[in-house]
Amino acid sequence: MRQAICQIDKNNFILITTTVGTNNRGGGLSLTQLAVFMKDYGCRTGLNLDGGGSTAYRYKTNANSLKEVYTGYDGRGSSDMVYFVEQ
Repeated sequence: MRQAICQIDKNNFILITTTVGTNNRGGGLSLTQLAVFMKDYGCRTGLNLDGGGSTAYRYKTNANSLKEVYTGYDGRGSSDMVYFVEQ
């Protein structure tokens, strides 16, 4: 599993989460595959974040409901995050 963030331009970002394998464990993209994937989507700057069982993200929809995407594997807890705010 792998998670990354990339910037296309000043205010446009792509969040990438990949999983592969039984129970969403193992596999995913290699670092090289991730780099090619990001380049193909026009990313100018990218950052590989922590992967594994701690991979998750939450976002607010246009209807203001909170959605969560996670690997489904109970990994270790994580206290780090990337937070976007619209001003």
